[in-house]
Amino acid sequence: MVCLLNRSLILSANPPYSPVQKSQTIITLTLTPSPISLAVDSTRKFTVVGKDANGNVVTVVPIWSVVGNGGAIDSTGLFKASRVAGTYTDAVKVTSGSVSTTASVTVNPGPLEILTLTPGTATLASGGIQQFSATGKDAYGNVITVVPTWSVQSGGGTINSSTGMYTRSDGFCFEIGKTARLKTFRRRRDRASNRRPWDEGRRSVTSTTTVTWTCS
Repeated sequence: MVCLLNRSLILSANPPYSPVQKSQTIITLTLTPSPISLAVDSTRKFTVVGKDANGNVVTVVPIWSVVGNGGAIDSTGLFKASRVAGTYTDAVKVTSGSVSTTASVTVNPGPLEILTLTPGTATLASGGIQQFSATGKDAYGNVITVVPTWSVQSGGGTINSSTGMYTRSDGFCFEIGKTARLKTFRRRRDRASNRRPWDEGRRSVTSTTTVTWTCS
């Protein structure tokens, strides 16, 4: 005899699993890098990350723009700095929907190209003195702080090598020159990327002026 026992099987289970749904609504945008510092006429790529109210990363379709005269930016976030050095607050702006954020940009002068001596000429009596100064500029006219080394090019007086104070020697009555030499930055091209990063190195820029004596 075969007996079949009919049992009722009761299963206990948790309610069906419901995954947490992402909001897809952008609440915050984060720009990288921010802030940035770069040389005149150079480029830097920006990226942006959007997050929802729960901190989840969501897809962003950014609209890029530049506020003011700090430079220009294309649709990919590639920024090109202005040729005018300065600090540009909140210069780069990115917007997605109703949410936006900004990054400040500092544009630094390029390498030294021009050295101007003041005064350009001077006339001194016997034993006279003259204070000279030097102003450095990059290729776009941005002023650069320089620390010149002063020297007399051809006899007839002396100059303080660090201060630029010139003293005429007694008994001379002819024209001399003065030269300023200093170290600054040089420009190097990165062939692989065709970019032009500014590289610290040794570079000498020389300028001269003339001192004329009165015979007294």
